[in-house]
Amino acid sequence: MDLPYVLALPTYAATAWYHHKLPNQPAALEPLLKEVENFALTDYSQALAAGSSLSAERKTEIATRLHAYTGLAPTTSSAPICASMAENSKKLCWEAIRRRDASTRGLRDRPSIR
Repeated sequence: MDLPYVLALPTYAATAWYHHKLPNQPAALEPLLKEVENFALTDYSQALAAGSSLSAERKTEIATRLHAYTGLAPTTSSAPICASMAENSKKLCWEAIRRRDASTRGLRDRPSIR
């Protein structure tokens, strides 16, 4: 269930813009949000869906863009944004990564839902 992360990214970007935490602070918020929304709905959602099959180069590209949009330290771990999140958000992020990675192994490898 990656949709919450895709939908939350523009909010993270707006918050970082407001607090002047972006590495290249744009003057206006509106153009930034349009760019971030496009990234979230395309490249970012595709990267999240790819999970552990994402290439190292693509992980670096996505982590770099996340850094530009959120000000969070870039990382190329299996969860590019999780490592820099606040503790409560980090827990949810890692949980989503585990579920996504489980789904890439196939349905028969998933634990049954009771």
